[in-house]
Amino acid sequence: MNCLKISFVLCATLTALLPGQADELVMRDASSWKGKVIEVRPDRILFRKDNESFDREVNVAKVFKIKYDSGTEDIMHTDNAMSGTQNKAAGMECIADGRYVHVSTRPDYSSLPPASHSYSVGDWYDENGVRGVVVGVTPDGKHGKIISPVSNRRGPFEISGDDPMFKGPVDLPLGMNDLTNGYANLQKLLKFRSLHPEFDDSMYPALMYVSRLGEGWYVPAIGELEELCRLLDTKTVYNGSLKSYRGKSVKWIKVINRQLKEHDGDKIGGIYFLSSTEDFSQGGEGGLAHKLFGDPEEPQFVVFKYNDEQKLKQHTVRSFPYPTIAFHLF
Repeated sequence: MNCLKISFVLCATLTALLPGQADELVMRDASSWKGKVIEVRPDRILFRKDNESFDREVNVAKVFKIKYDSGTEDIMHTDNAMSGTQNKAAGMECIADGRYVHVSTRPDYSSLPPASHSYSVGDWYDENGVRGVVVGVTPDGKHGKIISPVSNRRGPFEISGDDPMFKGPVDLPLGMNDLTNGYANLQKLLKFRSLHPEFDDSMYPALMYVSRLGEGWYVPAIGELEELCRLLDTKTVYNGSLKSYRGKSVKWIKVINRQLKEHDGDKIGGIYFLSSTEDFSQGGEGGLAHKLFGDPEEPQFVVFKYNDEQKLKQHTVRSFPYPTIAFHLF
């Protein structure tokens, strides 16, 4: 399989430019032209700008996407859009022999300062401006993971529209191939962004969400989501700070959601959760997927399905914004 699939948008329109109609060319240098697309060819676009009576020829390699007045969009993919060197450095290193290769790593807690005291799962963490509910700890309780009280459904943190991880070319891998370490996937995404200045921050909705939470927040890998959902479904005899549950047998999801509520947070809800683990998968089923949504030859992000009856890892192709739970290491 050629994972970096090169394709051209082949369409034509001969409609005359009418008042009030406006297509838009969004260029790779972040500029834009408004007017009317006359014809799209493999190597150039015929375009008539507003207030002009002649057609311009625009090199397809300079165009990121066409936004039509009907509300539809075409993303332009060409061999000239980016160099092969950049592709190798920003995503393609995950491709070996035509297959997308995953890794499994663990966070390096030794690079982090220890917490002021030992924490347990379900505790409220609030140190150095970082706040959240503890969902995992090291044996000494001085390091671990927390989840944010602010979801991606709230106000300025909201991820809206399609393509929550990346709104750029759909055949371009980002290199986020870690199954168990979302923080490592964050570093790979930041590397990709630095090597592709033609895409502004608005092209990375999920990254904007975690960045607004503060430094160090990240979208978890699929393995981290699986661990979290397994925890949520586990009963415990609770002996923490929440008086209403102390001494009772209760599922962790109730404890964690109560902590979130008491600190003005958004409770965990829904069935599907977006991970930062990217994948290519050929055919109807493969690798990490029980069921595949979208084009099996384009980059996808694994979505974890969680409910009381069924726990499946499933794929999605950059589709509608699933609930996103932000993680942070301490």
